[in-house]
Amino acid sequence: MRIARIEIANFRSIKELDLTFGTCTILVGKNNSGKSNIVRAIDLALGEKYVRITKNDFFDQNEIDNISIKLHFDNLKDDEIDDIMKEVKYSVWVEGEKYEPADFYSLLRDARKARIELEITSSKVDRNIFLGDVYYKYFSNELKSAIITAVQIPAVRDYSQILKTTDYSFMGKLLGKLYQMADEAKKTELEGKLGDTKIVCNDIFLEHQNRVNEISKTIIDHYGITFSFVPSIPKDIYKKLEILLNDGIDTGLDFKGSGIQSVIIISLFKLYSEIKAGQALLLIEEPELYLHPHANRHMARVLRSFCDQEGVQLIITTHSPHYLLDREIPEIVLVRKIGKETTVTQVNNIIDKIKLKKELTTSNLELFFSEKVVLVEGQSDKTVIQPLAKSVNAEFEFDKKNIGIVDVGSKSNLDVFIDLLNSYHIPWTAILDKDFMDSKSLIRRMSDRFNYGIDISLDNDTLIREKLEAQGIHVLMDGEIENYYLKH
Repeated sequence: MRIARIEIANFRSIKELDLTFGTCTILVGKNNSGKSNIVRAIDLALGEKYVRITKNDFFDQNEIDNISIKLHFDNLKDDEIDDIMKEVKYSVWVEGEKYEPADFYSLLRDARKARIELEITSSKVDRNIFLGDVYYKYFSNELKSAIITAVQIPAVRDYSQILKTTDYSFMGKLLGKLYQMADEAKKTELEGKLGDTKIVCNDIFLEHQNRVNEISKTIIDHYGITFSFVPSIPKDIYKKLEILLNDGIDTGLDFKGSGIQSVIIISLFKLYSEIKAGQALLLIEEPELYLHPHANRHMARVLRSFCDQEGVQLIITTHSPHYLLDREIPEIVLVRKIGKETTVTQVNNIIDKIKLKKELTTSNLELFFSEKVVLVEGQSDKTVIQPLAKSVNAEFEFDKKNIGIVDVGSKSNLDVFIDLLNSYHIPWTAILDKDFMDSKSLIRRMSDRFNYGIDISLDNDTLIREKLEAQGIHVLMDGEIENYYLKH
């Protein structure tokens, strides 16, 4: 089971949005494009029951139109349906028809899907759940948790919130599962020693406990107050677990850097997914933050490995091309803000996915983070074009204008990069060496593929150049681009 789709309306910068998810989804885009708002919408639907909303959470601050968030889940497996049905305990009436728990079991087995909806006005929040397509009014954290457990790691990290050990948090479920799996004799031994600890604690604070009892009993009736280092229910001892990390000094995570905290959280999530404690969703914003280059590359490999792991779904936002390496094109979602409104572009139809995937590197994947792109044939072209541009205009900066210079590796790869850029609606131009005009079979292929109207058998070189330039493909008259630099 996974989140298959989200529909969002009137939330922050999102007027209307419909986005599909696979096991791995990577949201890319400029700062302030709305990536975090998509993640926040998912977290609102899956997070704690209390939702705090302000006027700024409504699109264009318009509180007349409700905020709507709909999460669609599909591909429910038999064991996941069994977990859900443990929390479906009551019959309900829907549009004059009565549904017993057994009816919902049949619905889930047939449809293999569920839905969580959030409807928010300026004064109230309604969270509803649909099993199959039938409304089940008894929404609970237990039922939501049976569907999926989400871990969100925001750009501004607060590890204490992420690793809180409630009954329904991922950390609480992980530790509870580990405790449940432990040897019974060891658990009995632990609980006995906890009892001894409680007695010793009582002895240490006895005088003060008695005084608090005296004071409080003058106000209310009770049977006694006891100080304790351990929980009142011994099996809840795991909720008091503290994670220590020895990096030369053995201290808690609050004394460590944000990069280390992120690594520990993701490591715990990986353990959670490995012991099959339930369907797990990891929402992580900018995993590259606080990590040095080597650690960032390794983190990218670890997160990419999640995409192939059963029972795990990954949704990340990033500004680093390392997290796009070796991923399928449909997994990459380009997020833009046009005026006030966030839009998304997903691509499913790429002409030559296999060839493109082989040619994408951390260098040319920069195109996903660019407003416009200049396509060149090789690394030397990429190097030379920047000082050439400054010789034309000393104030010109590609980076300042968010223009990417993308090395396609070879003129034979040009068409797959053009297809990719066109599919994501990223403006581009190409600057090619003179010998491109000798590649008549390539020109014919590109003309047929993109409808450039070039007839190799009839058009002379001048006309072919004109037709290519009309499409944004500029072929140099004087050999290679380096020749221009050396001469001038």
